[in-house]
Amino acid sequence: VIAVVIFILLCVTAIAIRIYQQRKLRKENESKVSKEE
Repeated sequence: VIAVVIFILLCVTAIAIRIYQQRKLRKENESKVSKEE
């Protein structure tokens, strides 16, 4: 049971990190576009 809980936690953290990185990239791209304008 413990192994299953750890596996789920790893999956959740991995997904959260991916979403966080995507948001960061989107903000950087938006700031670059606004600067070019």
